[in-house]
Amino acid sequence: LGNSAAVFSAVNEYQIDAVFVIPPGVKTREQLTLQAIQGLKDAGVGFTLLLTVLSIPFKDTIFAKQMIPLEEAMRASGLAYTIMRLPLFTENILAYVDSIKEKSKFFGPLLPDSEFASVTTTDAGLCAASILDRPIPHLNQTYRIVSDVYCQNRLAAALTKSLGKKIEYERVSYEQSKASFQEMGFPDWQIDGILELYKLIDCKETEMSFLGDIESVLGEKTRTSIEDFVESVKEAFKKRDKDVATPKNKVDVTAL
Repeated sequence: LGNSAAVFSAVNEYQIDAVFVIPPGVKTREQLTLQAIQGLKDAGVGFTLLLTVLSIPFKDTIFAKQMIPLEEAMRASGLAYTIMRLPLFTENILAYVDSIKEKSKFFGPLLPDSEFASVTTTDAGLCAASILDRPIPHLNQTYRIVSDVYCQNRLAAALTKSLGKKIEYERVSYEQSKASFQEMGFPDWQIDGILELYKLIDCKETEMSFLGDIESVLGEKTRTSIEDFVESVKEAFKKRDKDVATPKNKVDVTAL
């Protein structure tokens, strides 16, 4: 990424037929990815799968502003392509491990009943592999890839069932969430982008809770429910003697 000539050379040198373009998690990802798309166009690569975000329709938000030019460049390139728009990753709940071990609680700014879409990396990977293996049925399509739609109350119930103890969700302010992200070392542009997503969810924007198009890609129901995901990772939330206590007064929130 970031060097169209290098992308052009790699495609030709290694005779690459299909490419999966994943914008990096840096502030300049728009410019870097546009360079990659230009290199693929110059090389005439056979097929490109581009990853973007579910919040594209909200044009004034940080992540949408970064990703809209990528989708536009992809469509204008003349290349065969498919676009996969992803929501928050389900694996982000692993950020709650320490607070659940120590306090039987997890924290965040969302209203407890605000529903939102998420995707597991497994489901996203299966979709990407299927498209790259057989791109023709998916040419020039834009898919919203979602595993499940749920709220924090439902997540708390799933954790309670899998862990065999009462787990509660406690809402904190957006200001507390931002401070916690800063403490964890996230850059301000990314923090603000994440909080924008949370606010869209709290405003009940339907695009943020749309169940998506997995069946259109895989041809069968293979979604991972939040209950199944929690059950698969429950050992990570169980306290062991060697575990070190989480520092007090730290607010735990999800991250992209």
